[in-house]
Amino acid sequence: MTPRVMDTRVTPPGLDKLPQEVERHVGGLNDEWLLAADLIVASPGIALAHPSLSAAA
Repeated sequence: MTPRVMDTRVTPPGLDKLPQEVERHVGGLNDEWLLAADLIVASPGIALAHPSLSAAA
């Protein structure tokens, strides 16, 4: 499994601490990644009713 990290913030804290091989998307959710994902782990700060998460469910 290869993790990908998304953050709705443009400059989230700790982003520089991720290993280089981890793909990142900042400034919003990446619908393409969500739709292709086998597993989605959502932060408690993101509503599960968010349209992008609902579409990927």
